[in-house]
Amino acid sequence: MTYRLESSHDGKKWTAVMEQRTRLDCPGSGMRKEPVKRDRLQDIQREAEFHSHRFPHVRIIHPTTP
Repeated sequence: MTYRLESSHDGKKWTAVMEQRTRLDCPGSGMRKEPVKRDRLQDIQREAEFHSHRFPHVRIIHPTTP
């Protein structure tokens, strides 16, 4: 179960919040952007608070269970 973050400037069109990651397992791959994902709710809430300074709207996407 992973939580994700989405951001919006107008509150209508939402996009995934991206973070830069360094890939050390693949030589020469360097930096790449991946969606912000966290396994614990506390961690994703901290991330949402951090990104709320950059974006007017931030929402947490909760995992769904089948």
